[in-house]
Amino acid sequence: MARQKNDGRGRLGGRQKGTPNKTTSAFRSFIESQWRQYQESGLFSKDIEEMDPATRAVVMEKYAQYIAPKMKTADLNLTQAVTLTIEDRLRELSGEEEETDE
Repeated sequence: MARQKNDGRGRLGGRQKGTPNKTTSAFRSFIESQWRQYQESGLFSKDIEEMDPATRAVVMEKYAQYIAPKMKTADLNLTQAVTLTIEDRLRELSGEEEETDE
């Protein structure tokens, strides 16, 4: 009988957790070297200068995504649930102070 997924005995096959993908790293290395050659040759600057302003803006926006990470929005929830009893609400409306049990 075949092993079931999540049987507590570890991974079923493939790379171990944390092992880098050789194909991905080789591809990234190739792309990086090609990009570096393109920039150092001066062709990148020349190509950017020849673009119309709208296209240049789109290209620079896409290029910026690889230089500076996108900012994430942060939700801040400052609401707090306050429950009042009827007696508390009546005291509040009448202007009396709350009695303390000491």
